[in-house]
Amino acid sequence: MLAASLMLTLGACSTSKTVSEVRRDLPPLPAYAETVKVRKPTLGEDPLVIAARERAGRGAANRRIKALVAWYDCVRTQYAGGQCHAGK
Repeated sequence: MLAASLMLTLGACSTSKTVSEVRRDLPPLPAYAETVKVRKPTLGEDPLVIAARERAGRGAANRRIKALVAWYDCVRTQYAGGQCHAGK
């Protein structure tokens, strides 16, 4: 009797519709999400010029990182069903 009821229960599972897989694709990284390239010093180059170039490179890299963090926070908010208020 138990075997018969299990067969009926399991038989119903084989004919029921399957649940489709939920899939979410994140957008590609923005174009600005790339490394900052800073020219290497040359022999005899003024150290102040080198320092200024390195400082500018770090500033550019930090701006890109901050923009990428804001973009990612927006993507996470939208992924969770919220609204992103980018640029505000």
